[in-house]
Amino acid sequence: MNTITSTDIAGIYGALGDTYRAEQYRYLDRPDPDEPTVAELDTMLDQVGESVTHTKTHKGNKRWTTCAACLAERIREVLAC
Repeated sequence: MNTITSTDIAGIYGALGDTYRAEQYRYLDRPDPDEPTVAELDTMLDQVGESVTHTKTHKGNKRWTTCAACLAERIREVLAC
């Protein structure tokens, strides 16, 4: 199964003559050169220290909202998808 990309949708809008929407969809596929790469983000996450409230016995699925170490772990989970 092939995935339809933003560039594909931009081509459709371009063919229909809607150049404004076509450009919006083309923009979605362009990486932002000012944003960190996944490798740079991973390095930043390595520098996150254990927070005062961090324990391995946290309960609940929202623990990352109050604990820096759990947030770093959650970001890594999302990036792995």
